[in-house]
Amino acid sequence: MGALKDVRERLAGRVGVLEPHWIPARWNGVGYQKCRTCDERPGEICVDPADFVIANLDWIESRPEPAPWSGTMGSHAVYSLLPRCLTAWDHREKDLVESGTFLKTIALLPWIRSLGVDALYLLPVFDHSERYRKGGLGSPYAVRDFFALARELHDPVLGDWNPELLDLGFRALVEACHRLGMRVLLDFVFRTCARDNVLIREHPDWFYWIDRGAQGAFRPVKVEGLPHNAPPTPENLKRLYETAAIDVYAAQFRHDPRAIDPHGYAAFVARVPKEGDLLGAIEERYGVTTAPAYSDVLNDIQPPWTDVTYLRLDLGRNALAEKRFAKDAPPVILNDGMKLSAIPPGALNEGLCALLKDIIPHYQQTYGIDGARIDMGHALPRELHAEILRRARAIDPDFLLWSEVFHASDSPRAAADGFDMISGTIWEGFLKRREVDYDRRFLRDLRDDALPPMSALETPDTQRAAVSLGDRQERLDLVVVSALLPGVWPMIDGGMEIGEREPMNLGLGESGDWRAILPEGDPMRGKLAFFDTYRLHWTQDDDGMRDQIAMAMALRKDCIDLVGDKANLAMGDGKGEYRTRLRYEKEGRTVVVDWRRDTEKAKPYVHDGPCMTLRYDGAFPTAVRTVERGERLQGRVVVLTN
Repeated sequence: MGALKDVRERLAGRVGVLEPHWIPARWNGVGYQKCRTCDERPGEICVDPADFVIANLDWIESRPEPAPWSGTMGSHAVYSLLPRCLTAWDHREKDLVESGTFLKTIALLPWIRSLGVDALYLLPVFDHSERYRKGGLGSPYAVRDFFALARELHDPVLGDWNPELLDLGFRALVEACHRLGMRVLLDFVFRTCARDNVLIREHPDWFYWIDRGAQGAFRPVKVEGLPHNAPPTPENLKRLYETAAIDVYAAQFRHDPRAIDPHGYAAFVARVPKEGDLLGAIEERYGVTTAPAYSDVLNDIQPPWTDVTYLRLDLGRNALAEKRFAKDAPPVILNDGMKLSAIPPGALNEGLCALLKDIIPHYQQTYGIDGARIDMGHALPRELHAEILRRARAIDPDFLLWSEVFHASDSPRAAADGFDMISGTIWEGFLKRREVDYDRRFLRDLRDDALPPMSALETPDTQRAAVSLGDRQERLDLVVVSALLPGVWPMIDGGMEIGEREPMNLGLGESGDWRAILPEGDPMRGKLAFFDTYRLHWTQDDDGMRDQIAMAMALRKDCIDLVGDKANLAMGDGKGEYRTRLRYEKEGRTVVVDWRRDTEKAKPYVHDGPCMTLRYDGAFPTAVRTVERGERLQGRVVVLTN
């Protein structure tokens, strides 16, 4: 309990000293009594911030010793959060939002744990850039320094910022999670980084550079005759390199500033302070800037990712590039150089690879994290990808590895690589639940997944479930379905439990008119947490979502020996086009989940077997009782056990 002990000692000397903080009443998961309310701030309480955190530390440290972590992958559930957003709040001045922090996340652990999850998944917590930012803040994926934490995640309740206190906050959060039997997973991105990443100081040749004046019109090459989002297959890449527009695209690229000025670059960067705007100085002096990134698929409809750039993992050229470009031409990034798992690099950048291999071990050994999601891992050279995973497992054989793989067809490769779970597309499947052949495709994908997928109604990259998934009752029913799918990892996206409506990002699915989701006058209207200062609507009515999630997770826990392993799925036959029925059997035990995806076209459930116990029928709480043969149940989702 070293970090928690240090935090407690620092806070003890600050009780009664700091300005009182207003916080959402929901954050008070430990029954803290020394607080007050006022009519002007409904749904909030005013607390001494240091004393409130100490009360939460008391609760955490008083919990029974956690049971050993189960090795059965399908028996766990994860809570996803963007730390700077989850606990952001206007603590002092109304609508002056202060960043979420590691310390406040510790204070929120009683709330998170009460949902029934046992793993915490943190979106990137690294030092990020505000250069070419898309909103009021820099994206957490625009990583400026792979080995430093984001400064805003320090909490001033601990004292004035310094790197040691920032590190202490994160170490304490990991330690608190472990005390509660929770694993901590971090999101890592190795293929792209901030355009002004600190590596440009000593390694400008590890980046792709374009003319400074070209960045406003910089776009990927369009390949006529190919559909949107065409994969970078050898045939498609051959067509890319035969496209006349590639010459115009390549003409925008320049050599790196050290190659432009081999004798003066070192002296030039030495004059720019380490915390100074080095990229801006390079742009002014040399007229070049790092190239914006874009998706590795061809004819992607997304605009370029103007706040990040690709790392130059290939210092050579493949056969296509060698044939197309002159020997003295500047390095050019195209789709073949983005997805190096499919197109082997001409000359692997060994120095950069060595640095990337050190990143996860640093966070394991410094902070004690338990797992990682690898963002865009599919785009890394295979040998680098394998070594990153191998080194993490060498330090911790039980280290959890989460692949970003979406489709079941790609999951065997992820399993062979050593991953434990995949992102999957269950969230997308729920959006298509009214389609006629949904049942066949949905169950096929679940059966074909070689690894447990994440079972979620929403993700950090999608529209919020409160907007995309029907009415209140249907959303509550889908929470139960999501928890009882075979061999999955249920995932709760932070904010879903309070009915949050504004998306954090728009990377996946249909975004619609997201800027108009929140009402006029809401200070968060038109903001995205990935790019802006954003606080969740903690004081709004959650429509019963929080209690429903906790109930569904408890039900899953009761049935985990059956639903946790898809081998126990004895039947998945909806007996009709608009119904999905799951039947699990093991050693005389049975669980039936009947889901009418369209209540107008699918008839109510009629029990056609021996007596079973009703566990859920759409009501909350459901009256647990015996169901006889022939009994008709009206709920959209019915769950029975014996």
